[in-house]
Amino acid sequence: MIVLENVTKYYKTNLGKKYILKNVSMTIPEGVNVGILGINGAGKSTFLRMLGGIDFPNSGKIISNKTFSWPMGLAGGFQGSMTGRQNVRFVARIFGKDEKEVKKIIEFVKEFSEIGDYFDMPIKTYSSGMKSRLSFALSLAFDFDYLLIDETLSVGDTRFKEKSKEALMKKIEKSNVLMVSHSMSDLKKICDVGIVLNNGNIEYYDKISDAIERYQQINLMYGIKEEEIKDLFFYKRNKFDSLVKEAFFIEDEGKFYLIFIIKYINKYILFEVNEEFLCKRINPTIEELCVQKRDNLTEEKILRHFTGFLKRFNTKVFLDIELQNKSDVIFSKRKEFFIKILKNQKINLLKKEEKNIILNIIKKMEQL
Repeated sequence: MIVLENVTKYYKTNLGKKYILKNVSMTIPEGVNVGILGINGAGKSTFLRMLGGIDFPNSGKIISNKTFSWPMGLAGGFQGSMTGRQNVRFVARIFGKDEKEVKKIIEFVKEFSEIGDYFDMPIKTYSSGMKSRLSFALSLAFDFDYLLIDETLSVGDTRFKEKSKEALMKKIEKSNVLMVSHSMSDLKKICDVGIVLNNGNIEYYDKISDAIERYQQINLMYGIKEEEIKDLFFYKRNKFDSLVKEAFFIEDEGKFYLIFIIKYINKYILFEVNEEFLCKRINPTIEELCVQKRDNLTEEKILRHFTGFLKRFNTKVFLDIELQNKSDVIFSKRKEFFIKILKNQKINLLKKEEKNIILNIIKKMEQL
């Protein structure tokens, strides 16, 4: 079990603090292989190192009585002036192995890494590939409760990759895994549950397939601009509809607003629903009705079509139905009739007692 208690992790940048985690508390259960997903820059590798005790939060605690490997294939921790043999011995002694166990580990690493005479030469003479082989072999020589895998399932040339991946898969049979990867197939094959990092928050999923789906949704929407989403509303309505999480219809100081909460990202899109928007932006049927003579019957049809549009999104409606004589509203003389239709359509209608309720709603949206 791994417990996070009010964990915050950030890096200081020229643009301010870049949060990896912001006051996160959660428990990762025992006995499961965990896939860690997130867009580039979300902090996956940092989070992995924190779970393994290699990196530390700015505040809060990460608690576990389990043992963790270093990231598989990581070759940055060797002492360059010492030989491969000496580095392996040093690591083995750090982990409390006796002399018999140390010798066994040394022989395993030497044989598995296949670096020949270089095993007794200084690490600084190694190529990057040789360092990776040595590090990977050293990781396999120990029994940890959790293996940390940061993209690397194998190292070396084609033949050695096959050998190292096969050995790692056997190791996983006896250990659990904390794994960062952009390979969805590897995550599905190895991991049981998933964690998605998103804007300083952690989303935990009991099924890795659900975590992958969530990651793909975030990745799809990452970097999209407000104007691009509005263009979808105007020109590709079906695609826009699929992105809407919640919708709100709000009246404030005589004006109506439609606010759409967009799935997967912390954005909301706001439209002022004036007469031009109603007649030209909702659908062709309303547009056609608007060019007709605006008698009471035509207005009733328009309002019914617009109500159906709101109902399609299960729109939450917030109207101040007590105030009269509003200016610059949609068909202001038909306002009471419009509200009556909303009620008849059984759309959730809440009475607004003061203007602050609108500000509170928007504040809530900004925090989603």
